[in-house]
Amino acid sequence: MASGRFLLAATVSLWTFAALPPYVAAEDTSQTETDAKHAFLGELNANAVYVRCRPSEEGAYATMKLNRGDKVTVVGIRGTWLKVLPPDGSFAYVPKSFVIMRNDGTVGRMNREWIAKAGSQLNDLVVQPLATVHEGEDVQIIGQHNEYFKIKPPKDSFFWINKQFVDPVQVVPKPNEAPKATPPDQPQPATPDSEEPGARHPQPEVVTQDPTDHGPTSRPADQAADAGNAQPPTSQPAAFDAVTEYDKLEEQFKDLNSKPVLEQPLAEMMAGYEKVMSSDDLPPSMRRIAELRIATRTVRNDAREQFLAVRKQNEQTAQKQQALAAEKQEIEGRIKDNDLQIFTALGTLRTSSLQVGQGMLYRLTDPATGRTVAYIRTNDSNKYGALLGQFIGVRGPVSSDHQLKSVIQNPTEVQTIDPAKVNTSVAAQFIPPSMVKMGMTPPSPSTPEPQAKTDAPPPNDSGEASTHHEAQ
Repeated sequence: MASGRFLLAATVSLWTFAALPPYVAAEDTSQTETDAKHAFLGELNANAVYVRCRPSEEGAYATMKLNRGDKVTVVGIRGTWLKVLPPDGSFAYVPKSFVIMRNDGTVGRMNREWIAKAGSQLNDLVVQPLATVHEGEDVQIIGQHNEYFKIKPPKDSFFWINKQFVDPVQVVPKPNEAPKATPPDQPQPATPDSEEPGARHPQPEVVTQDPTDHGPTSRPADQAADAGNAQPPTSQPAAFDAVTEYDKLEEQFKDLNSKPVLEQPLAEMMAGYEKVMSSDDLPPSMRRIAELRIATRTVRNDAREQFLAVRKQNEQTAQKQQALAAEKQEIEGRIKDNDLQIFTALGTLRTSSLQVGQGMLYRLTDPATGRTVAYIRTNDSNKYGALLGQFIGVRGPVSSDHQLKSVIQNPTEVQTIDPAKVNTSVAAQFIPPSMVKMGMTPPSPSTPEPQAKTDAPPPNDSGEASTHHEAQ
C-alpha cells in the first residue's frame, strides 16, 4: 500500500508544479514529451473538456468532449498536456479498399500499410493522422462512413488532455508492461535455476526457430538423434508440400486471370488456397497473399453468380417477349382473317344546303331514302368533292349541334365502301337505317336518328331532301 501511494505521488508530481523543485518544474514546462514511469488513472474535474490529437489548443484536432467523473489512463506528459490512451468512444478511419473482411464482418485485415485518420464525435472530417496500421494487421470494425471503415484506435494511438482538468486516482500498469510477463513461458525447456544470460541463450535459439520454421528444427533433431531412420524428415515434406502447392496455385492464378470470369474455376481455386492456409508450415507472407487471393476470388465469384442470375432473368424475359410477340401475331392474323372494319359513320356522300359555321359542310345519306345520317365538316373540299355520290366510311371525332345534330369535325380517315359488306365485315357508329338488319341495332349512336316521315318530299336533283328534312 505504501509503495502504491509513493508511485501515485511520484506520477502526480509530473504536472503539479507546486510540489516540484524549481529545476524539475522548469523542465516540465518545456515542450519535450516525457513518458510517465508509471501510468495512472485520472478523473476529469470539469465538464466539456476537449480531447485533442496534439498537445495544443490552437489548431489541434478535437475528437470528443469528456465530462466530470470520466476516467482516462495517463501514460505521458508534454508541457501542460497529458498523454492519454484513447478514451471510450474513440475511433479511427481506414479506407474500405484496404481492408479484407473476416469472420462476421467485425474484423478486417489490412492489405497494405496506411496511416489511420482520427475520428471525431464533433464532426465528420477525415484529415488528422493518428497511427500507422501495418499490412497484415487486424482491425476491429465498429461502423462505416462513406468510403471508410470506422475502427477501434490502432496500437500506438494516443490523445492529449490539458492537465488542469485531470485529477490522479491510482497507479495502473502501463500498456506495455503486461506483455512482459508472458515471455517466461517461452523458455520453459531451459533450467529455471539458471540466472546467467549466457546460460539461457543457447536454449532460446533452438526454441525460437521451432515456431517460425518447422523445417530447420527437424534437421537438428535428425542430426542429434543420428539413428539412421527416415521418420523424422517427414515434417519437412509437409512444409515443402504447402509451399509447392502455393506456388502451383499462384501459377494457375496468373494463367486464369486473363480468362473471362465465367471460365475461371473460382470454387476450386478458393478451396486450394484455403487448404494451403490450413497448414501451419506456410510462411506468413504467403499466408497474407493467400488470404488476399481468397478475398479476390470471393468477390469475383459473387459477381459471377449475380451475372448468371441477371442473364437467366434476361433469357426468361426474352422468352416471355417472344411468346407475347407470337400471341400478337396470332391475334393480328385473326383480325385480318375476319377483316372487320369499324367506322364512325357510313353513307352516300352529298353536299349540304346548310352551309353554317366554318368549313365546307357535307352530309352522309341513306342510299335508300336519301335522308341524312350524319354531317361532315371539313376544309378539304377537293378530296371530298371527288367522292360525291359514292358510298363511303368516315372516321373522326363526333360533336353535337342543336341544329345539325351529329357532325364529324375534320375526319381523320375516309374511304369508299362496298355497301354489300355492311353488317358483315364493315360496321359503324352511324349506319343508314335501311341497311340495319332485322334484330340488329347499330353501335350506340351518340344522337338519335331522325324519324322518317311518310310525307317527306322526294330528293331534289342533287339527291338532297328539303332544308326542313335535312336538318331533322
